[in-house]
Amino acid sequence: MNAYLERINYRDSTTANLNTLRAIHRAHLLTVPFENLDIALGRKIALDQDALTRKLVERRRGGFCYELNGAFTALLRSLRFHVSFAFGTGRTKRRGRTGVRPLMPASRFGRTMACGRWLRGSVSGTTEAADEG
Repeated sequence: MNAYLERINYRDSTTANLNTLRAIHRAHLLTVPFENLDIALGRKIALDQDALTRKLVERRRGGFCYELNGAFTALLRSLRFHVSFAFGTGRTKRRGRTGVRPLMPASRFGRTMACGRWLRGSVSGTTEAADEG
């Protein structure tokens, strides 16, 4: 995952803690764009780790929510973060959208932290996730 850290220009601590999570998430948000060109062009979407690494790291492209969050989750797990997924839903004026965001489990930092991207990259930082019950 060193290539991924280079891709997002991250050179600080990789210790699995909340400050590192926020810093890596911010670096990811600022360097890997949200884009859905492959969907618009009708290309096959591959969500396996090798395909995501090739696209986002080696080819230096962006991706849509499932691609960005899949790659970001793999990066966090390689750094010994405990990551789980939760489905999030957002609305647009035209129609509702559903995306998946990686969430940090409550046991790790005492609370659940949302740290993914969805709806055109709308998550602007690492935020505490609300429990909907």
